[in-house]
Amino acid sequence: KVDHSKTNRNKFLLERAYFYQILDDYDQMVRNLTAADNLLKKKDRRGRIYFIIGQVYQELGFESEAYNYYKKCLGTNPEYEVDFYARLYMAQVTEISRNRDVNAARKSFRKLLKDSKNKDFQDKIYYEMGIFELKQNEIGNALHFLNQSVRSGNNKRIQGEAYLKMGEIYYDSLKKYELSQAYYDSAISALPSDYEG
Repeated sequence: KVDHSKTNRNKFLLERAYFYQILDDYDQMVRNLTAADNLLKKKDRRGRIYFIIGQVYQELGFESEAYNYYKKCLGTNPEYEVDFYARLYMAQVTEISRNRDVNAARKSFRKLLKDSKNKDFQDKIYYEMGIFELKQNEIGNALHFLNQSVRSGNNKRIQGEAYLKMGEIYYDSLKKYELSQAYYDSAISALPSDYEG
């Protein structure tokens, strides 16, 4: 016998989460997704939903919660691309409290780079490595990996975001305004016209 009230509540919560996503109200979006968590079945593609919850928590700055949901996502054996991004973002939100943790995160990134299945994602991996190094205040490493990102793929959006981030670093951190202008120009030509900001 099917419990229709559970099924209906599940659908209602997922639809309401989507409604709040459209409104850019991520707080309400994640509340509805987490409320649906116990009602999810295999056919609901739980891994993808856990991944989305992880992304929202990461966006809201709750990195340990994001880590937990990325881990839950991996536990569902999701499709390859979701698995890849969950591993990539897990490395980003690993709680860094000691040098050992920093080295473990760097090792995770290198492992993703070495995996031949990730060849098409190298630009994204290098971009995330650059962002990670920037969080560690390792400006030289950040610029190195962002440059690698630009050279490693054809995804214009990732290239544009890497150029934009390098422009910000040269402008805000290094006060090299002419260099920052060159990177901002490259970002403008690479990013789509509807890119926010």
